[in-house]
Amino acid sequence: MGENTRRRFMIALVFVSLSCATALDLARAQSQRAPAPSISASGLDLNAMNRAVDPCTDFYQFACGGWIARNPIPADQPRWGRFNELQERNNEVLRGVLEAATRSSDAATRKIGDYYASCMDDAAIEKKGVAPLEPDFQKIAALKSVGDLPALLADLQAVGVNAFFDFGADGDFKDAKTVIAVLGQGGLGLPDRDYYLKTDATSADTRGQYVDHVGTLLALMDGRRPADLAAAAAVMRVETALAQAALDRVSRREPSKVYHKMTPAELQALTPGFEWSAYFREAGAPPISGLNLEEPEFFRAFGQLLNGLHSTISRRTCDGTSSTRTRSSCRPRSSPRTSGSTARHSRALPNSGRAGSAACSTPTGISAKRSGRHS
Repeated sequence: MGENTRRRFMIALVFVSLSCATALDLARAQSQRAPAPSISASGLDLNAMNRAVDPCTDFYQFACGGWIARNPIPADQPRWGRFNELQERNNEVLRGVLEAATRSSDAATRKIGDYYASCMDDAAIEKKGVAPLEPDFQKIAALKSVGDLPALLADLQAVGVNAFFDFGADGDFKDAKTVIAVLGQGGLGLPDRDYYLKTDATSADTRGQYVDHVGTLLALMDGRRPADLAAAAAVMRVETALAQAALDRVSRREPSKVYHKMTPAELQALTPGFEWSAYFREAGAPPISGLNLEEPEFFRAFGQLLNGLHSTISRRTCDGTSSTRTRSSCRPRSSPRTSGSTARHSRALPNSGRAGSAACSTPTGISAKRSGRHS
């Protein structure tokens, strides 16, 4: 090999060596900067699994047993799951945004912060007691006949009271281009209709505690404990009547069972004792030519229930008795003063979640909330 050939070979060797070394150094630096993945390439949290369990025997424990073992239900929560974790994180983010708004120099943003601060002023809230609710109580007490009920319900539902039924809008199942009005079953204080209908000892005990809980809330309004317990029992009777006509949650997952499109006139014929045109007007709804009545039998029972309410309201108006019974179906939200009763009632509720939930959760704490309209 000549001198020139050897020189060219050595230069090429050095160039290749330097290129390889540079590439290795770059790869090493990149690997040091990249964090080690905490989950599998598929995106699944493998630490949530319990591989000691046979998936053919208990797939839920196999898939979620690890997470459940490391995440007992917090003492201040009635249930706990992965979505609760997500909600708590969202709440922390929102709290940071709102607290920052209280310090903002922008007037509009500061209004948001001031509103939040007023809601968090527990001392001022407790000092006022139920006084801020008095306008609502007066509206309920002013009820003279079932004819006054549509306007009252529209007003109460606008501030979040779960009275008798749900009203909103959704896409037409058979016409994706159209959004229509939707009426669905509601008015139940317990998580599901089955809580009212099961005859086992646990369910009966839960219902008893619920009546006591409602009586406690009512007593905080006027202190008339015996009368309030009687009113609470009336609440249970009304809600049980609604539950008996309600569609069970399994059936509600079938779209065909919660789709019954009709005109307002057909709705009125189904429940002649309730003036729907007045309700829609007070609710601020636009003109309605068609709507989906999700559970016709529930609304038929609602109409029958109004007949009983008509006689009750008439007797109360004639003899001047207390309006506690009427207002008892519109339960106020609990405050720190009622938290003990609320917590006891919540913990008494057995698991009401759907079996086979896709997300991990502690078994006695699977959420009972509706997921969409068909849960």
